[in-house]
Amino acid sequence: MDTQLTRLTTIRIPRIRHLSLRFGNPVHSARIGRGQRVHYFEPGARFGLLRWHGNEYGTTHCEFSILRTVVGRTIADTVPGITPQAEILLAVSSVATVRRVLAIVRDIKAQGIPASEVNPDYWRSVHQRLIDHAVVPEYRAATHAAYLERLRCAR
Repeated sequence: MDTQLTRLTTIRIPRIRHLSLRFGNPVHSARIGRGQRVHYFEPGARFGLLRWHGNEYGTTHCEFSILRTVVGRTIADTVPGITPQAEILLAVSSVATVRRVLAIVRDIKAQGIPASEVNPDYWRSVHQRLIDHAVVPEYRAATHAAYLERLRCAR
């Protein structure tokens, strides 16, 4: 595979551990073993990653992150399961907050906007507002259109 690609390994062990891709557009995916898959992303790609651990008593850890792959040797965050690195745009780690963020993702998808194409600044804003217990702004189609227009003008 291309050395510029970022590799994400997902795993699913029922009732014990899940590391799953919630959204994103990998350029290549393959099954590498029972319950394991590997996904490759181009530089700058954004994706959602759900990490869940449990036991016979229920959930022991729940975490959701929205990440952006980086180019080359750009300084970024070390995230388990991702090689080499990725930039964390949003990271939450309680069941209630994870559900809230997944509801935001569902609302965005319901408008016909792919969650992987949402403005990275919006995800950073959501992250900060969740930390501050502030109101999270909605991401509307008009907001997305303005973001796409800004990208088009920057080229």
